[in-house]
Amino acid sequence: MAPVLQTEFEDKLEMEGFDVLHGPVQVNLGDKQRIQGEIGEGKTTARVGLISHIGGHKFAGNVIIYLPPDLKMGDEPHPLAGCGIWYGRVDPKNVEGIVKETILRGNVVADMFRGGIDAEHKMLRIYPKFET
Repeated sequence: MAPVLQTEFEDKLEMEGFDVLHGPVQVNLGDKQRIQGEIGEGKTTARVGLISHIGGHKFAGNVIIYLPPDLKMGDEPHPLAGCGIWYGRVDPKNVEGIVKETILRGNVVADMFRGGIDAEHKMLRIYPKFET
């Protein structure tokens, strides 16, 4: 599932105008400044990587989206800047919606949301509303 999702995310991100980078991130360990992101010919960059296991079945379709702390939507800070959003049970047919809703609009897709971290590294959860 992972290689299929990787290809789908790369395709959908490129369709939305992202410069999709490949290979490892080059980090200068002598530089004391915090890494803000990479600049690629005036486009916002993205990188899609694979991980070995974060829980669930190997075909569970787990996806973690990390949004840079300095990410903007126009002139305003992105609502999810600095967050890591974890989705589960993601199929290739869901990728376009995830890119549009989470990355471009700053919305969490509740039915696939499994958890996350905010910009202060605190856990994010969606709690159901109980009516009394």
